[in-house]
Amino acid sequence: EQLSCETLDTEFSLCYPENCETTFKFSDFEDKIIWIIYEADWWTSCYSGTPQLEEIIREYLDNPNIAIINVLSDLPNQSYDCSQWGVNGDERIPIIVNDYDYNGIVRDWFDFNEWSMPQYIFIDQNFQYHAITQSESSAEIILEEMLNDFQGE
Repeated sequence: EQLSCETLDTEFSLCYPENCETTFKFSDFEDKIIWIIYEADWWTSCYSGTPQLEEIIREYLDNPNIAIINVLSDLPNQSYDCSQWGVNGDERIPIIVNDYDYNGIVRDWFDFNEWSMPQYIFIDQNFQYHAITQSESSAEIILEEMLNDFQGE
């Protein structure tokens, strides 16, 4: 499914780092595979992360063909907020967005249950919605397949 122009042109503000007033749109990542890691700061297993996910993220962080975007459902007054999430994560992931500030728009675009976290969403270099999974091992397989297709073009 092709992402709509409205989806591609929705502007998001970063919630981490806090001192940045940077915005981005999905359309900024033309000709890249977009990997959205949708997590919830109120879901402890998301915050603690899994070693497997951290390893996969580090493996792909420097790949110029992939944009990794961490989208949080950062509810107010939770024990972990966006800035804590960023401080505890890898400093090379500058793109952290609070979907709560946008009334769950990213969750609604991909139509998944917010109580089922984390979600890994993949969009190809042509802005085609490719896949969604909750499995770290499936996420890595999907990324490899997409990269092979991308490099084969």
